[in-house]
Order: sequence, then structure tokens, then C-alpha cells
Amino acid sequence: MYYLLAIFVLLSSTEAWAQVTTCFSPQGGIKNQLLQGIQEAKTSIDIAAFQFTSGDLAEALLLAKDRAVRVRLLLDHQEAQKPTSLAPFMREQGLEVKSIPGRLGGQMHHTFIIFDSKKVFTGSYSLTGYAEKFNYENALFLEEPTLIARYKAHFNKLFGEPPEERPAVVAELARHFIGLSLYQIQQRLSGGPTSERDAFWSHCQGMYVRGEGEITQLYPDLTRLTLNDQGIGVEIALEGRLSPLKEGQRVSYTGRLIKRPSTDKTFILDKGTINTGG
Repeated sequence: MYYLLAIFVLLSSTEAWAQVTTCFSPQGGIKNQLLQGIQEAKTSIDIAAFQFTSGDLAEALLLAKDRAVRVRLLLDHQEAQKPTSLAPFMREQGLEVKSIPGRLGGQMHHTFIIFDSKKVFTGSYSLTGYAEKFNYENALFLEEPTLIARYKAHFNKLFGEPPEERPAVVAELARHFIGLSLYQIQQRLSGGPTSERDAFWSHCQGMYVRGEGEITQLYPDLTRLTLNDQGIGVEIALEGRLSPLKEGQRVSYTGRLIKRPSTDKTFILDKGTINTGG
């Protein structure tokens, strides 16, 4: 049976709306979501898992390594010694693999994956064929910077490394990013009673968003530009001057929401940054 729900929850600890995707197995789409996350990763994949026996996930991780993505795998010490574990094979293929026990004879029983320090998977679902085909399992995919930062710090601690990404993460947390795309925000602003739409915008205004889009206009002073993000117009006032760009170029962006769309369907952002990914 297949279940896939997209829900939005208000996390009081950060005062931000966070996108959460939930999946259930058997054969409820969890493995496909994990494979997609691995395939889309650009810089890093950090995995903490009690067991790792899934050949499909292992193959995807090796392909990620070939794309120069840093892959770190943290496993339970006893499970990693079993013949069914893929830990030795992954280590031989050049991935960073470590195994640790729990405290006082306990186990390293985590199951979570951090993709590019931007998305976290966690839940009862283990990285095994049984979890996908036969077991009743659950999985959450979270895109909320505060939670991701805590998972990242914990992983680095267990892996025996300093939290090298901490400064960038902390700076991002201070901006209070919202876990919705502009398209999702626009959908919420397009329906329902006016009072609910206004209350939702009051929550969003002043918070930061991130996304990707195609440049539609560059201003002569090189401190502003407009983008098209999934059919949504975005005008961004930048914190600094632009590096050389051109209209039609696809870029990623961040910015603070200051004005909602009117008839032209354009969001106005300030304190923007642009990343060409190159």
C-alpha cells in the first residue's frame, strides 16, 4: 500500500514553517525518495545507520562519490562485522566508513541521512531490502535548518570530526529561513478566506526563502535582478554587487520576503544572495 503525504508544520522552536514529507513502507516510496536525495546531492551525504545492506543505495552512493560528493557512513560496530553488511565493500570503494558501538554495551541505533546539509531523512526505516519490501516502516524528510544543524553537529561528534560547517549554518539560522518555496507560498496566498491568507503572509513577511530560477532582467547598477522561479516572479535587492551574469542564466538565490505578489505575481525580496553553482 502506498502513502505519500506532504504536510506543513509550525516549529515553535524556530518560528518557521518547515516542509515535511512522510512516507510509509512496504513499497511506499521511501527508497525512491532516498535514491533521489542521493542523486541530487552536490557536496555531501552523511549517513548514520544501524544496518546497511541495500545494494541499490550502495550503488547510488558510489555514483555520488564519482561526482566528487563526500560520502560518510557511520554504522553500528557489531552489525558492520556481519557478512550481510556492505560496510567492507563501501570502505574498499573509497567511501569514508566508520563503525562505533553504543555506550556500555549498547548499539549505534540511529537511522538518519543528511543531504548537502539541507535535508534530513530519519525514521524507523532501515537501509535494508527487508525495510523496503516487507516491513511496516515510516520515514520523515525534513527541510528545516535548525533541525539539520543539530543532526549535522551530532553526526560530526559521533564521526569524530569538528562541525566544519557550523559558521555557515549558524549564519543561516540567524536569518530564520522558511521551509517553503515561493511557489508553495503563492499557492497558500491564492486560496482560502482573506483573513487566513493575511495571517499566513504576516507570518512569512520578514523571513528568508531560498530557491532556484532563471534570470529575466539585470539592472544596470548590478544590485538588483528579477528571476522566474516555477512561473513565479522574484525581484531581489542584493546585499552586494553582482558578479558577471546574463539573462537566461539559471541560479540559486536566497532573500528576505518584504512584499507579496499582486496582479503581476512577483515577490519582492531584499538582502539577497545569488549562487551560480559554479
